[in-house]
Amino acid sequence: MCHADVEKQCPKTLSLKNGKVRFQSRGGVTAVFTCDTGFTLRGSNVSHCQTDGHWSVSEPTCISNDLRCPASEIESISLLPGRTVNISCSKDSTFVDAHYFWTANGSFIENNLSNKDTLVISPKTPGLYLCLTISSDEISIMRAVKIVLNQIKPVDLTFEKCNLTFKNFSENVSTLFGTNISLSCEGSLLSNKIYWLKDGNIVSDLHGAYSKAYLNITNIQTTDEGNYTCIVHEKNNQQCSSIKSMIVKVEKLTQLTSGFVCGQPVSTTRRWKRVIDGSRAAPLSAPWMCMLTMDREPPFCGCSLISDKWVVTAAHCFRSANKLNSTFMSQEEVYKKIRVKFGKQQRRQIEKGEIVRRIQNLVIHPQFMLDSTIRNLTNEHDIALLKLNEAIVFQSSILPICLPPLGFMDSVPPGTLGIVTGWGRVSVRDSIMALTLQEAYLPLVNNSSCQQSSNYAITDNMLCAGYAESYRPDTCSGDSGGPFVLQKLNSWYLIGIVSWGEGCSSPKKFGIYTRVDKYVTWIQSILKEKLNEN
Repeated sequence: MCHADVEKQCPKTLSLKNGKVRFQSRGGVTAVFTCDTGFTLRGSNVSHCQTDGHWSVSEPTCISNDLRCPASEIESISLLPGRTVNISCSKDSTFVDAHYFWTANGSFIENNLSNKDTLVISPKTPGLYLCLTISSDEISIMRAVKIVLNQIKPVDLTFEKCNLTFKNFSENVSTLFGTNISLSCEGSLLSNKIYWLKDGNIVSDLHGAYSKAYLNITNIQTTDEGNYTCIVHEKNNQQCSSIKSMIVKVEKLTQLTSGFVCGQPVSTTRRWKRVIDGSRAAPLSAPWMCMLTMDREPPFCGCSLISDKWVVTAAHCFRSANKLNSTFMSQEEVYKKIRVKFGKQQRRQIEKGEIVRRIQNLVIHPQFMLDSTIRNLTNEHDIALLKLNEAIVFQSSILPICLPPLGFMDSVPPGTLGIVTGWGRVSVRDSIMALTLQEAYLPLVNNSSCQQSSNYAITDNMLCAGYAESYRPDTCSGDSGGPFVLQKLNSWYLIGIVSWGEGCSSPKKFGIYTRVDKYVTWIQSILKEKLNEN
């Protein structure tokens, strides 16, 4: 993981009312913004000094947590399932130049305004909505609206008998967390009305969609478990209806014990302390990190723990060294030669709490190609799953990382900082490997910009991250297969797997990572298929 200092180019004139600005000069100039106690940061918490001498983003704002609205001024609006409502701020000449923004239940809402101050609300998120304005140094509550969901009464499921039957109907469904399912309820005759109910309430706004006889649920969550009922009315006889019910259950792949949760390390002291300067990772800060080693050799790849028996890494780590990279290592060779080590901080030392496992089963993505010259494409579908020979007992130094749901990265903008960890090379000029686990903060780069700097194809199955400048933090030899993680809603998610790059910290070159959310369905299918295997 290579890094070096860059000359300071931007004036340190940034300021933050009701907060502080700290400047980091290692690995480039970065401003870090924090708010005083009692205030919430709105905007980016970091701004990077760019090569043109300008900061990447302007200063954020510290908003007081003590804004209150008298109960008498809170409006109440009832919404029926499936309906939306537009609410606007009360315009006041005093705030002609004000900036409007909304909060929902205390959290800022982004990209939801139909125009300058109008908010479109659906019944998915009932609660208290506040319209705030910022004008100069003044923050005011312009409007407070309480949205209440008006539940439809359960439908009477008693119908007259008729000849309507079902051609195709889904039986009870047991599926894995985060997968997609389609529930079928097709009648034998043409019908003009089909209703779906969940636990007695009409389905109006799932995160899937339903059309005619099919109810599709994408990225299924535990809250989607329940009793689903399909009601079909005969086209020419509304008094003739038939019903069928099915139960949907959601299985979780990772069985956590002793109160441990995926993506939540016991130690959080390292996060945002050292920004984008490539440095030692604090103990217990990346408990999902693991290493792949052979006897008396340094680790050749990193990996990530995703459950008590499964690890994810890069497929290219298992190219056979004895056959000109034309084949993979055999299952027997993998089991005999490779060790997976967990709970590691120091590369060479045997540490307290360290656990070592063998690989019982290696699963390479079926579309990964060993020949990188085909279509000028390198390491497409660079992902592999490793089943351990014995389950891991979780502890503070060994915990799984959360897998992202499908489409997780679609809403993450370029420039967002993720963290990569590894024991790879720490110098551009020589092959010295890190003795202690290293971490680096790297910004996401959009694929089109990345493609312009690369001689190889950058596909939608890849993520691009890093810096255009030379001698900035980057991944290097030995980091392959390791995790690139991002925090969201207090949990860390595995968004990328270190895959390939053109040099280490080379000018106008970025690191390429396997985009994990594109492979969640494949991962879950493999884990489910082998869930009960010994």
